[in-house]
Amino acid sequence: MIEKIFAGTIADTVHSGNEPARQYWRKLWKLQHIFFIDSGAEISVLPSIPANQTSSDHPLILAAAKGSPTKTYDLKFFTLALGLRITFRWIFTIADVSRPIIGADFLNCPLLDLHRKKLLDPLTSLHSKCTEYPYPTYSSITCIQSSESPFYPILKKFPDLTNPLCRDKPVNHSVIHSITIHVSPVKARAGRLSPTRYKIAKDEFEHVLDLGIIHHSSSNRSSALHLVPKKSDD
Repeated sequence: MIEKIFAGTIADTVHSGNEPARQYWRKLWKLQHIFFIDSGAEISVLPSIPANQTSSDHPLILAAAKGSPTKTYDLKFFTLALGLRITFRWIFTIADVSRPIIGADFLNCPLLDLHRKKLLDPLTSLHSKCTEYPYPTYSSITCIQSSESPFYPILKKFPDLTNPLCRDKPVNHSVIHSITIHVSPVKARAGRLSPTRYKIAKDEFEHVLDLGIIHHSSSNRSSALHLVPKKSDD
């Protein structure tokens, strides 16, 4: 669990064109993480470590505002406690950056109030204060380059297809998918999961539950859970 003790922001800097951008620091003391909150960054990223760099390259390529490419490696679930009484689980991209960056994709859930220098929770109206701190050498990650992929134009046009859903994001359609059965489903003998696999499964279910992708079932039946190891550690 990460606990937020101190928060700060940095002064205006230049990103796309000559428009000023505000980037915000948050210092999380429990694990000594300092997060750079940048509303000009398209996605949230974590710095790579030698263990990540040995994995196969991720097809996603990031570009900073100054035009330099930033290599990416993998995706990572991360839990943030930002002083809003609730924790936020988010998917970060591991990349060659010097600091962890919270980007615009995450800021759809806790809102960033630039004028009052606060993070706001739209559901509870709670806020977490920030203070200014200068970091003149930072350059925002403003675009995602993947010219070799034929699917890039589609994903660029519809970013919600790949971005995690926010828990309070309104639904803009009336489509509901459910399966109602009146017979006993296929059953399997129950087996106790090892503590490691149980934690992996529980964390994953809690994550998609927080995102609103699933909800608690009203059925008294359940199906077998199949866990398959991945090459990635995540």
